Amino acid sequence: MKVCMFAPALSLWSFGGVAEHTYQLSKQLSRLGCEVHVLCKIVKGRSAFEVVDGIHIHRLVPNKGPTWFFSVKKSMFADFSNQWKFDLFHSQGPCGALMRINRPLVVTLHGSSANEAKEVFRDFVDMPRLAIWNFRAYVFHALAVPSTYLPTFFLKRVTRGATKIIAVSRFVKEEAQRIFRAPSKKIEVVYNGAQRKPTALFAENKEGPIILHVGHLGVRKGLPYLICALRLVFEENQHVRAVIIGDGPLRSLCQHMARKLNISHRITFTGIVTEKEKECWYQKADLCVFPSTYDPFPIVALEALAAGKPVVASNVGGLPEVIQNNINGLLVPPRNPKEIAQAVGTILSDDKLAGKMAESALQTIKREFNWQHAAQKTLRIYRRCVGERL
Repeated sequence: MKVCMFAPALSLWSFGGVAEHTYQLSKQLSRLGCEVHVLCKIVKGRSAFEVVDGIHIHRLVPNKGPTWFFSVKKSMFADFSNQWKFDLFHSQGPCGALMRINRPLVVTLHGSSANEAKEVFRDFVDMPRLAIWNFRAYVFHALAVPSTYLPTFFLKRVTRGATKIIAVSRFVKEEAQRIFRAPSKKIEVVYNGAQRKPTALFAENKEGPIILHVGHLGVRKGLPYLICALRLVFEENQHVRAVIIGDGPLRSLCQHMARKLNISHRITFTGIVTEKEKECWYQKADLCVFPSTYDPFPIVALEALAAGKPVVASNVGGLPEVIQNNINGLLVPPRNPKEIAQAVGTILSDDKLAGKMAESALQTIKREFNWQHAAQKTLRIYRRCVGERL
């Protein structure tokens, strides 16, 4: 089966959940016998066509507009489609909304921009409670609300034309039914996966306990609440430090908050790191914290579990489908630094509990969340779509 996947995020193999999802899923699908062609944006200095890990990558789309925006000349796309004679098209999010497609279309929903915009606005309103009086932060959140909502119009269009919709969590499926009026029988849930690494659960750490956060440092990730929570954690334990991996618009704000709270010397902002460096930090960490205010289904939480780490996460979005409270981690209310700090303290102060959670984390990945299962289920959806077409 020849599949064309629309995925602008894969242009640079960027640090982000959708790019990781596209790469891992495409790689596994190719191992199952699919010929996967990923259509993405042009990148200066990179070839227009290459094959990586069995994935055919075509960089044909002009690099214009937001990262999710996707448009190519109709004549060019028609020539491209006729040349490869695809059986099916697969859009990662809204990027296939403007494409004229004459074959079955599968759409993967990674979340709802409408609900994301609502939560960004709530963050904007809530910042004064944390005494965040940063003009740039207010401007950024104010601008982010309409720009975050914009993809909703394209998502509605692409889901209407879809043969099947794949939701990355039950939470996203419910959003699709409520916001896009998509019928339940049209939507199937296919969870993301993570790769378990053959490393020890807890290596001795002479530098003291490490709290780790990984991800894009943008709105909806709850980073201001994490910084406030770390101040409370550091007051109780003089040897704990934190590492924050990733980059984004809120990085400078969080660094400013850390300096203002006099805890910047105990927090390391690494910026974007390589996969190998990220794995090393996962192994060094004692636990991972994901205090998102909106998160449909974060791959980083799965990565933490695959590394055998307990997780403290907000009880929002798809996180409760991954983190089982008191089993492989602890769930806390969103926007609550005190609850985050208490949960972190509970795990750090109880080695027996942390060990049990680490074992459960590995079992969770083995039992429920791996890319092989995701690819097998996706391929079954493909076959049904082609069958429906025929």
